[in-house]
Amino acid sequence: MASAMILSTLIVHAVPSRSEEATVNGFYQRGGPSLSQKWRGADYVAASKALLPAQGDLPRFNDTSGGAIIQHLTAQQNLEFYRDTSVPAEARFADFVAFNQGWVGILQAYARKHDSGAVSDPELAQAMVFTLQATAAEMDLLGEYWPQIPKHVSESRKVADRDLIYSGVTHVLNGAVTTLIDPNSGMNHTELFGVLKALAEALPHTKPALSDEFRAALRQRIESVRKSFPEPDAQARVAAMESQLDP
Repeated sequence: MASAMILSTLIVHAVPSRSEEATVNGFYQRGGPSLSQKWRGADYVAASKALLPAQGDLPRFNDTSGGAIIQHLTAQQNLEFYRDTSVPAEARFADFVAFNQGWVGILQAYARKHDSGAVSDPELAQAMVFTLQATAAEMDLLGEYWPQIPKHVSESRKVADRDLIYSGVTHVLNGAVTTLIDPNSGMNHTELFGVLKALAEALPHTKPALSDEFRAALRQRIESVRKSFPEPDAQARVAAMESQLDP
């Protein structure tokens, strides 16, 4: 996967009419996909292209139509396709490549706006949660597809591609932990707890990507999270992650 950042408790918005959605930075005029269906890879690519040239604010939670777009951008239901075993793993993996391309473009658009102060932390919190969920789906799909990769693909090419994915996974995990322990992250406690919850749920799926050295370093960093989350549920999630990372 790629780098990213987001919120735990999803803010519920009514889905507006197509004409109302079109007012959000020309999302539809620039080819943004419909919110009435689950998105696949091509839809994320189209959404990325629709958002990248936006001159005004990107969709935000503080307006109805913008909030609906963000909700759909980060809807976990959009990841269900990648775990649908009725579809060949090769087809799902190819679609995930397109999804990843689009999602990275969307993240880049929000990161630029955040750096300029035009996007607030709830949007980034929601994006981080979704990135962790997508990373877990990617690792599950890779595990399923790896034995099915066509024989004409050389072993060196397979390993190089896998290692690239693993590098992205460790980047996402490190980014999430950095956010949780950074006192200047800017996110409030509820947003940070959402990231913690998503990290704890994603971690078991990512274990094949983690070297012994990385696991030890990540475990040590996760121990630092404890003091910021005194709630019993949070403490239990931290303990579960530490257990997952034990040798």
